[in-house]
Amino acid sequence: MARGARRPLVIYPRYFDLRRTRAQGRRLPSAEAVRNPTLDEIEQAARQHGLKPKAEKAPHPADRAVPESGRLRLAYGGAKGELLHLLGRTLKELRQTG
Repeated sequence: MARGARRPLVIYPRYFDLRRTRAQGRRLPSAEAVRNPTLDEIEQAARQHGLKPKAEKAPHPADRAVPESGRLRLAYGGAKGELLHLLGRTLKELRQTG
């Protein structure tokens, strides 16, 4: 990989799932998480911010028994944590308006 080039970020629905604990894979504070986030919702949230996510049918490494959970792969110029907070807030907004 060229110097300064970044790999695409991988985002799993479990990062936003209010039902999970941090130890089970939730990456956001409960105030920014939602119940049962879907890959489609997260993809929609990413598109609202001008990102071009690519959905893939691949399980989280800790959840190989649940391949349908999927993941998103996308390029983002900032930190992954920053992106997760941005998407989490957008997911909550989508749920309140939808």
